[in-house]
Order: sequence, then structure tokens, then C-alpha cells
Amino acid sequence: MDSVLPPQQTPDRMWPAVASMLDAVVAGYAAQPACQAAYPTLRADFTAVVTELAAQPRTVSTPAGDVVVDGFKVAQVLARSATEPGAAAELPRIVDDLARGDGSRAAAMLQGGAAPPGLTGHGLFYGVFCAELAGAPGDLLAGGRAAFPDLPTEVLSLVPQLPFLFADCTEWTVPSAPPSVREPARSELPVLVLAGALDGVTAPSNADLAAETLPNAVRVTFPDAGHDVTNWSPVCARTVVESFLARPDAPDLGCVAGLAPPVFTVG
Repeated sequence: MDSVLPPQQTPDRMWPAVASMLDAVVAGYAAQPACQAAYPTLRADFTAVVTELAAQPRTVSTPAGDVVVDGFKVAQVLARSATEPGAAAELPRIVDDLARGDGSRAAAMLQGGAAPPGLTGHGLFYGVFCAELAGAPGDLLAGGRAAFPDLPTEVLSLVPQLPFLFADCTEWTVPSAPPSVREPARSELPVLVLAGALDGVTAPSNADLAAETLPNAVRVTFPDAGHDVTNWSPVCARTVVESFLARPDAPDLGCVAGLAPPVFTVG
């Protein structure tokens, strides 16, 4: 399993996933002297920028059109960069730019990565998500406040990546899935569970949650990867998968020890 979303996942874990990614970015750039010197107050800057733009959004003009950057969308940049290999290396610079009044890189990231028109089956998407959605908006907010106690309520009330999911599902009236859909997966079989330290969508803690009921699970976190480990770190991921298939009780994880967070962009 790669970048797993356990069936027992609840909304209170959504914002903590974003916080986990921010923690990984901060820890990664702190070990890089040039980046640490360039962005010594990244976490505080992130909080300040989100709060400022939640109160007063900024319109950024780009060659592709205007983008309104508000507080939620700054947090969205974190989650969006988790899905694009290499994008996380830009995060400290994007936050620093925003703190200095330059939203061009943030706007470009928000514009990129969208699926081509017609690719996503929205009816199928909402049919599944809304039927299986557990918890309530209050759970989402409680998890957000625990993860980001200084961020505004209006930001933490929105679902990361799917800001209006609860409101949309109120209109998309599909029957709730049976409770069995949200039961944890249980098995004695060996299971390989991969996670990326830079995954702000399905954080490494999701893999831990899934492994709680998989006693023979092999948990592996890749420090250089975000969402979809096999896309971010294909060579090592393939080595690990092949080794697990050959020896599920003792796979060779040596290549993971040689991985490191990306070199974050400075300047």
C-alpha cells in the first residue's frame, strides 16, 4: 500500500496531515545551512501569512490570469505541493515571498496541477466520497485547532484540498455507506505500507493507523517523498517492493537509509 487512506480515517486527522508535512519541511531545511539562513522564521511566517490573507486576500496577476490568494489557499499550497514530485523544494521560498508581498510563485502553484476538463468523473467522485464521509465539520475544526492553534477558524473550517466537501455532500444527497465500509482492514498476511514524510494529504500517521490492525505490516517512510511514494522515489521504492515480494518477512530497506529530504530552493 502506498500513501494509504485507511477506511477508519476521520476528519479530525485532515489538518494534522498538513501540519505533519510542514514539520517535515521545517526539519528538512533546518539541516541545510543555506536554507536555514535564508528562511529562519518559516513557521512563524507561514502562520502570519495565512492569518493576514484570511483577513485580506490578495489578487495576483499572472500570464494565465488573476489568482485570488487567501489564507486557506496558502495552506492549500502545502497540500498541493505534496502531490507534485519536486514541488516541496519550493515551499520555504514561496512562504518567504508571500511574507514579503510577492504571491507570484504561490499563484503559479495554485494554477498548476489541475486535471484536464472531462478527466474527473465528478458524479462518481462525490458519490463515493459523500457516501463514505464520516464525522462532522466540528471534528474537522477540532483537528485543525489541535494542529494549528494560531490559524483562523475560517481557514480551519475548510477541508484541505476539498474545501467545501461537507457543504457539497449536503447537496449531493447519496445514501450513507454501511458502517462496515469504515471498518479497519484486518489481516495476518504480510503487508508493505509506504508513506512519504512530505505527504500532506495522506500523512505517515495514516500508515501507522492502517498498520495497527495489520500485525505483520512492514512500515516504511521515505524522507524524500510526498504523496505517491513510487512517483517521488521510484528507484528505491521499486527496490523495496521487489525485496518485499521476495522476502516479505525481511525485506531489504537499505536504500531508504540513503535518502534525504530535497534540497530546498534559496533565493
